Amino acid sequence: MGRLPGAPHTHTWASSWTGPILAVCVLFSCLPLAGAVDFGVAVVPPHPTVGQTVTLLVGGARGVAQSCTWYRRSSTAETDRILTFTSPDTRSPGPASTGRETLGGDCSLRIAGLTPQDNGSFTLIIRARGRSHALFVRLQLAGKSKKGRGGAGWGAQQGALWGGGLSRGRHGTGWGAQHRALWVRVGVQQGAPWGRERGGGAW
Repeated sequence: MGRLPGAPHTHTWASSWTGPILAVCVLFSCLPLAGAVDFGVAVVPPHPTVGQTVTLLVGGARGVAQSCTWYRRSSTAETDRILTFTSPDTRSPGPASTGRETLGGDCSLRIAGLTPQDNGSFTLIIRARGRSHALFVRLQLAGKSKKGRGGAGWGAQQGALWGGGLSRGRHGTGWGAQHRALWVRVGVQQGAPWGRERGGGAW
């Protein structure tokens, strides 16, 4: 039935924008960002001693990671590679493996029989959803001095310290709080790891 002469036009301002809005949604997707992933890593126990076993516990990677590789120090050189896990269940040791390390399907690294040489930084590269995620964590053996780590953020009084830049610039929430864990900053970059070690705090 057509509009009667003189009747008010029913085409509203909002409806006039429906077409352009739908077009923009189709072009850029108006759904929540997909692929945003939160990863965290904790040292368990937080202050191990020589001879103990420690786990560099990773949260958020199980069922998501296509591959993950652990390196000694803040390096991704092949000579510093410890172990690589490739989904679904392939593990390959690297030149820096001592035979005391095992790698779980959740990307967590377990080191048995700790020695003073294990004290220091570790780098984890997780490949997930087409992106490389770089995590940095410091293993501090009990009784070893924390050189260059003075100031707020590294003392036990600071509690769990959170990192930012998680995949989409979001802060981690549930996993770190649940474990009262050491969190480190996560960076995302195609290829080489991003940024520097950001550190965290022990509970």
